[in-house]
Amino acid sequence: MIKKVIQIGDSRLRMKSKGIPIGTIKSKRCQKLFFDLIDTMRAKNLVGIAAPQIGTNVDVFIVEIRKTKFRKFVKAQEKLQIFINP
Repeated sequence: MIKKVIQIGDSRLRMKSKGIPIGTIKSKRCQKLFFDLIDTMRAKNLVGIAAPQIGTNVDVFIVEIRKTKFRKFVKAQEKLQIFINP
C-alpha cells in the first residue's frame, strides 16, 4: 500500500526508532511493512526509503538503485535490498 511520505521538519522523524526482533521478520506485520516501503518507494520514484518516513518507528530501510527521473545514467539496476537493525 502506498503511504504518505513524511518530510523533513516533521517531529516524527526525530523520534528514536526501535529494532525488529529477528524472530519476527517473517511475520505478517513485518512483511506488510516491507511491501508498504517498496510500494511507496517505487510510486514516489525514489531509490530508497526508511520506515520512519512512512510513520513507522523501526530501524528498517530499503534501497533499489535503478533509473529514475533524476538518475538517468544508471547502467544496471541493482537488486532490492532491505536493511534491518535488530
